[in-house]
Amino acid sequence: MLNYALLASIAAVGIAFAGAVSSRHFIVAMLSAELMLFSSAVLLATLFAYSPAPGSDVFPMMIGIWSVAMAEAVAIMAFYVYVKSHGLGLDLSRISQQK
Repeated sequence: MLNYALLASIAAVGIAFAGAVSSRHFIVAMLSAELMLFSSAVLLATLFAYSPAPGSDVFPMMIGIWSVAMAEAVAIMAFYVYVKSHGLGLDLSRISQQK
């Protein structure tokens, strides 16, 4: 089970990195970053759960990781609302040309 979780989280980081590098759209790049952070959280929780002496600190660790991910999602949504309300586009190749 540990091997499958490790492979799944490493594959998710690879897919997210490829999505972040290949896309020029801001939302796709941010979702790729979020996938990278989520898969690293899964990797951390998996390694913590399969450690020789797991303690009772798993739940506070997961709540901390999820709260950071939720804060990122809220920040991304707020940025999206700001950009759309000012009539700006989300294409990263043209973001330096926007006023």
